[in-house]
Amino acid sequence: MIALIASPPHLARCRESCRLHAYDFSTGAFDTGISQFLADEKANNWFGIRNRVTNDHGFQFFIHDNEHSLGANFSNNIDRTEPFTSSNDRLFSQFNPGFLHQDLLASPEYRLAFADRVRLHMFDGGVMTPAASQALILARAAQVEPGIIAESARWGDSVRNTPRNKTHWQNEINSITGSYFGSRNSLVLGQLQGGLLYPTISAPSYNQYGGTISSGFALQISAAQGAIYYTLDGSDPRAIGGGINLSSAQVYNSPITPGNGQTIQARALFNGQWSALTTATFVQDLPGDFGVNGNVDQADLNLWKGDYGTSSGAVADADQDGDADGLDFLTWQKNSQQAALQFQAATSPPVQQAQVHTTERTRLELIDAAIEHNQIRHELAESETIALIAKPLSEPVVSESHVKSAIVPASATDDTQEVNAVFNQVDVREQVWLTDELLERVFG
Repeated sequence: MIALIASPPHLARCRESCRLHAYDFSTGAFDTGISQFLADEKANNWFGIRNRVTNDHGFQFFIHDNEHSLGANFSNNIDRTEPFTSSNDRLFSQFNPGFLHQDLLASPEYRLAFADRVRLHMFDGGVMTPAASQALILARAAQVEPGIIAESARWGDSVRNTPRNKTHWQNEINSITGSYFGSRNSLVLGQLQGGLLYPTISAPSYNQYGGTISSGFALQISAAQGAIYYTLDGSDPRAIGGGINLSSAQVYNSPITPGNGQTIQARALFNGQWSALTTATFVQDLPGDFGVNGNVDQADLNLWKGDYGTSSGAVADADQDGDADGLDFLTWQKNSQQAALQFQAATSPPVQQAQVHTTERTRLELIDAAIEHNQIRHELAESETIALIAKPLSEPVVSESHVKSAIVPASATDDTQEVNAVFNQVDVREQVWLTDELLERVFG
């Protein structure tokens, strides 16, 4: 079994065990997985599932009833990093993720895979760093808080004469987000290093850990000790068995310019010992790439549609003005090759004369951020508006000349101005036709 762990597919499946135990160790949980209440000889409060049809992810492990954690019962300094010696670990009936983890510790590959998950989650903005942990607790506390007074009225005096109340609740939140998370991260890292679950060689540091980058960004990598080996293809600089990945790894000597969507992974090697893995994926900052996947495409348009009219928290806010509006659509359109091709097709010779409609569904609809109170904001003169969008109809495609004729005085309101350009079977937000003159005026 241990020999199988050396292959990448099996290592990938072991990450579920790594994730579960990194969480348990970080929170100091002592009644999930191997339970302190059961003399550390049996597990409690967990279950595992797998997809028996595809079997493509292995087992996924879940814990529950984890109230004995986060410093409960004065356990701030508790060490649950194992291993716990028990004869039960040879009994199939007592199998659990904790015993599996302990068996896998015999594999250096598993220990380093575990360290890589620790590096990912407990450093540089990971979900188990103090700031991220505090944010998670505060978000959940905000959900629960409206019911705390009723909860204290029902259960506050169940085990004591003086009832616990909302003040006790707030004091506990302050304690967890303050002293507990303030010290727990560094304490657990020391425990992991003492148990040979995290290398003493520091992992490489990046000047930015992935995400959106601007043109010309240079990735700088540093390490406290040893040589830095990195890859640009998402592979591990370290080969299985401890050697260097000769097919992909390079020695870091100077800043790197990441490609769009590129994953860069790095380890430090010092006196034959490898550090944990530092990994980050970079995406070029492309205006209109609301999905941040390195492409301005239909998926981004769909995001804009979903956000359109949103005044806060909009993903499709290209100009960062606080809402998703018409100007954000124009940013997508300008940078979308797909939109350019659509525009070229739409401005080809018309199939037939467009008709004018007078029903309410065909009233002129102005994109609200580009036009406010029938005036074009910012770049366009206040005396003009643009007929940008018509309601979807099964009418013929119109020519560019018809679009140009849709420029109307600001005095014409959108509840009286009839549509003079109708588009053929299109979504209301997919077709925004601007003449070259207006494009120049909007975008310079």
